[in-house]
Amino acid sequence: MSPEQAEMSGLDVDTRSDIYSLGVLLYELLAGSTPFDGQELMSQGIDAMRKTIRETEPPRPSTRFATLEGEELTTTAKRRSVDKSKLVSQLKGDIDWIVMKCLEKDRTRRYDTANGLAADLNRHLNNEPVVARPPSAAYKFQKAFRRNRLAFTAGAAIAAALVVGISLSVWQAVRATHATRAAVSARQEAEASEAKAVAAQANEIKLREQAEQSRAREAELRAKAEASAKAAKAEATKSKQVSLFMEEMLKGAGPSAALGRDTTLLREILDKATARADTALKDQPEALAQLLSKIATTYDSLGDHKKHNVLTREVYQLRLGLNKGDNPDLADAMLNMGSVGTNYVAREALIREALAMNQRLNGSNNLRVAKANVRLASILIYNQTNRYAEAESLIRGAIAMHTELVGETNTEVANDYDLLANDLWSLTRTNEALQAVRRSIQLHQASEGVINPRLIYPQMDYGWMLLETGDLKTAERAFRVGIAISEKYFASVNLEARYKREGAFDGLEQVLIAQGRSSETNAVEIERQNFLARTAAIAPVEIAGDTNAPDIAALVVAVISPDDLGAARSLRRSRAGICPTHGEGTESLEALPSTGRAAAGNRRPEWLSPVEPPCAQSVSGQARHDGGPHLQARPARAAD
Repeated sequence: MSPEQAEMSGLDVDTRSDIYSLGVLLYELLAGSTPFDGQELMSQGIDAMRKTIRETEPPRPSTRFATLEGEELTTTAKRRSVDKSKLVSQLKGDIDWIVMKCLEKDRTRRYDTANGLAADLNRHLNNEPVVARPPSAAYKFQKAFRRNRLAFTAGAAIAAALVVGISLSVWQAVRATHATRAAVSARQEAEASEAKAVAAQANEIKLREQAEQSRAREAELRAKAEASAKAAKAEATKSKQVSLFMEEMLKGAGPSAALGRDTTLLREILDKATARADTALKDQPEALAQLLSKIATTYDSLGDHKKHNVLTREVYQLRLGLNKGDNPDLADAMLNMGSVGTNYVAREALIREALAMNQRLNGSNNLRVAKANVRLASILIYNQTNRYAEAESLIRGAIAMHTELVGETNTEVANDYDLLANDLWSLTRTNEALQAVRRSIQLHQASEGVINPRLIYPQMDYGWMLLETGDLKTAERAFRVGIAISEKYFASVNLEARYKREGAFDGLEQVLIAQGRSSETNAVEIERQNFLARTAAIAPVEIAGDTNAPDIAALVVAVISPDDLGAARSLRRSRAGICPTHGEGTESLEALPSTGRAAAGNRRPEWLSPVEPPCAQSVSGQARHDGGPHLQARPARAAD
């Protein structure tokens, strides 16, 4: 409850009350407790509680955290993975002032919008001066007046009484003097008449002032009426502001942006935000749906698909209750729901319905339709129905729309070309597939640099295609680039990141075997194990629900001798859930001579088929495979 809400007048309540609530949430996330002790407030009674909220200034977050003692202080610091002495110093300064600006009693001194708060947080993160600053002396006096309103009012009344008394005394003296002079001489009578004329003029001025005050009052009432009319519109935009605020807060949350850093604190904040949202926004389903949608996207980028799927289903149910008929938010919820679960038929139906709704709402040439085309094409490619020709038409349509609307040098277009390459490969149109995957790599490099995390999928797809066609030298270069990308960006233990970081090592070993350089695979395996040891030291926390996560302790090794390589490979395969039947595709590769596809009679080996092997794992609703060079083994594009 904000101070203006505690006043119970209802006149000063607007979106800045939400800023106060966001300040309370940020305070609790930083200091581990709310600004005021909940039990103490409830024990004081309603009036005292309202008075405390209106008049009592809470301690700063750094001060509140510094007052924690013993086990409570240690536990709070441990949860944030920061030393307790360092955490206090981090909270002091800008963070204290930003939080306290959100908790200002006077709403005019708070941030006007959530965007203002987000901008100040960004300034702090960028080492720029922040807008929040200490209150002035005039503001302190104003606060003192509000706390001691009765004393100030009494003093003002006494002063006014003295002024009125003195004025009356002087006026009586003047009148007495005038009366005496009127009796003595005509001059005094003239002066009395003149005084009456002055009084009449003063009365006229007073009447004029009263008329002006009436007009001002009328204008004030009109302004209040307009403000009330705008209140409904402000309420409608409030949920959007909250959503935009959370989106700014969660930018860069994905593992690619984190560059291997521990995301434990972010996960804890997301978990708390989810729990609080379900309670705080239970009466605001629109705001709840938007907020949970952003959090679900962040969970997905962190590889926590279990929580992503739970929130995606919840958002879909909320949208069904909120939106009747065609609605862009409902279409987005349907599209996201189409990426959850193992029922491909139901998922395809949802995606097609979302595609049709977007076409009715926005026409056939827009980014929403392009996104739906890509999702539907992914379903057609990976649901074992072999509808590759229809998928090709959808992907090429998405490429045309993305190129027209956002330009060809764009991540979306690059992703489209990689998906097209996989579809063409499934159609055994090898040369076209290679051209498409090369185009994907070129566009990713043009938009985000020669080495960037988004290159990992097309780079490894390119390597496996080259390996199967017999271009072993180029395949080796492709996989070595994939290893360089993995070393730089994918030091995480979740299922997708493990595929990204280890897939390139698997491919390089297969290339060396196909070239007759099997002895060199020992060095690659040593490099893999050392890489796993380093990434385990960086990110030692397993993702909940990832049953295929390797035993980190077993992989942390300082030196691996050649005699231990066989045991290391067996351990990696058993920990990663690699299928003993499909293995890593070694036998298939050894069966192919150096002439590649020509010697194989254009027959695609089983491990390159788009049909999932029986050992595929279901993660985030898509079939995955961690063992061997299955093109479909990588995480599905529908979630990209």
